[in-house]
Amino acid sequence: MSTFDIPTTTDSYTKETQKFMDIQLGHITEFIPSFDHTLRLSDAINYLEEHQDIPGIAVEEYGKVVGVLSRDTAVKKYKSRIERLKDQSIKHSIQNDSIDADAADFCEKIFYEIIRIEDRVINQVIIKEGPDFFGIIPLNHLIRHVSRIRELAYEQAHDIQQFFLEKSSTQFKGLKVCNHIKMAHQIGGDFYYLCEISEGKYLVSCFDVASKNIAASLTTGLLSSFYSMYFKYHTGEFNPRHMITELNKIIEEQTPPDIFVAAAFLYFDMTENHVSVFNHGFPSIYLCLPRDGKQLSSLTLDSELMPLGITDMVDFEKKVKRVVLKPRMKFFVYSDGLLDAINIFGQRYGEERVKLFVNEHLGKEPDQVMDALLKEYLIFSEKAVQIDDLTVVVIEVQ
Repeated sequence: MSTFDIPTTTDSYTKETQKFMDIQLGHITEFIPSFDHTLRLSDAINYLEEHQDIPGIAVEEYGKVVGVLSRDTAVKKYKSRIERLKDQSIKHSIQNDSIDADAADFCEKIFYEIIRIEDRVINQVIIKEGPDFFGIIPLNHLIRHVSRIRELAYEQAHDIQQFFLEKSSTQFKGLKVCNHIKMAHQIGGDFYYLCEISEGKYLVSCFDVASKNIAASLTTGLLSSFYSMYFKYHTGEFNPRHMITELNKIIEEQTPPDIFVAAAFLYFDMTENHVSVFNHGFPSIYLCLPRDGKQLSSLTLDSELMPLGITDMVDFEKKVKRVVLKPRMKFFVYSDGLLDAINIFGQRYGEERVKLFVNEHLGKEPDQVMDALLKEYLIFSEKAVQIDDLTVVVIEVQ
């Protein structure tokens, strides 16, 4: 039989895909011709040799595609002398290595369905548009596309998180602030918000969401939205206890039970010359006090308040630190991503190294402190994987 006599059921396998979104299967479908199941293997080989750009052919029986004969399978079969002598119909050569899906289905949905299949190996997806055959998607193509979809989604989420962070201010009259955040992945659960409440009154907030990646990123979005709405609609004199109570309610009500948020709030009232420190499960905040013209790290403001989102009540009684401000006083705030940083030997950076760093460097300008910390962090964790997000804020009273 010549290739002109092959009983094909389609004249063309080039179809329009642009009507589908890039997250749908139809957008990445490869179009192959379909042939009746009675076609002989030798004729299929001849056709594939004449059309080197085709990955395989669809096999139809009674007007319905029942499988796909890939180029690799056809060539491998035809190399067998016995198979060449038999020259059976292509139906005998198709493998049970495909699943059916609709062109409108979402790529990630089908991808997860495939990885849950344990009784056989899937190599391709047969795509239909309604009742009609539309084409195929090789599994490796689907994996690459799903990976790209995720990559783009993470990039967009990263950009959104950066936008949230850039809404913070670092220019406060009477304070010098230097801050840094480094996510372990493209998106994460560390977040800070620095803002001027009114003239001479400033709020520094740092957060560490007890979750990873997308869940953590969504929660930081909730935090950013809270601040936008609170300061837009709150009336009356600002009270940090009221704000924290309201934020705690939002986190407790709007996140799953296993999500909570460690937080540190420093409310600077330059008009009254004091700072109120609320430590809700954050690592100890270092306070550097001036003494005889020198800087001496001598005080830690430890966590005595419960992380946000665990209960609907916040008990502030005798647990809020109030410190009288002095010129050159510094505050060193950091998330546990610093404590939990590891080196190639699996050793933690830990509390003792933080203490040694503070004693050695906190007498410097805030930007110099930050530069020294990042340099030490990179040297310590060289070639090791960053396992947690890192946030550091250094504040100096002018």
